[in-house]
Amino acid sequence: MNLSLKKIIGIHQPNFFPWIGYFFKIDQSDIFVFYDSCRGDSKLNYEKRIKILDLIANKNKIIGLPTHKLHKMSDNNYPRLNQIEIFEPAKSKKRLLAQIFNNYKKEKHFEANYEWIEKLVNFESNLLIEYNINAIKKIAEKLKIDSIFVKSENLGINTFGNQANLDIVIKLNGEIYLSGHGSDSYQDTTLFKEKNVEINFTKNLSKQFFEKKPYIKNSIIDLLMYDGLEFTSNLIKDVKNNKIK
Repeated sequence: MNLSLKKIIGIHQPNFFPWIGYFFKIDQSDIFVFYDSCRGDSKLNYEKRIKILDLIANKNKIIGLPTHKLHKMSDNNYPRLNQIEIFEPAKSKKRLLAQIFNNYKKEKHFEANYEWIEKLVNFESNLLIEYNINAIKKIAEKLKIDSIFVKSENLGINTFGNQANLDIVIKLNGEIYLSGHGSDSYQDTTLFKEKNVEINFTKNLSKQFFEKKPYIKNSIIDLLMYDGLEFTSNLIKDVKNNKIK
């Protein structure tokens, strides 16, 4: 947990077995909020799929879980994320587990990590976001991240977008909103300044580091299988403590 005197709040949709940058954000937050009450869309790009590296073919491939087709409701909006269901969950999880097994079975850190990842894949929930949240929290625990987790659906927030982010921070008595680096184009900084909420950006790796390990942008499963749990956990702590560039 961040030991800053100012309470830091990170917010993000619950993504599907996300990349390590997602866990940078969790680790750098005092409270991390799963934004599970926002509206879904017809694609759900990061909520239901992610890339992993196939070392033999030397190229990325996509793994994920299918969902029931989303239809707009009477108010012309898609359902909230926490309402979206996995399509044929038993069959889909079995296929996902086979993809993971076959992709990593010969890797150095496979035996140390497969058993507990298998439990995440087989988690008994038909709701995509509940499934994702369970995986993220269990991975964070393995990585020795001790941030507090909260779901936005439990905060009574009825706004969306920038206003929702601000309202969540205020609801949790936060003083700093931890933002991602891709938010400059849509983030209304004036809104936060008016309420005396600071905006900080998640500490990340350098371009050179990404070039050295290009699969670091893929699912964190890649790092766990190719580099190991200890390496991945230490990398997260080193980024927060400015020990790595």
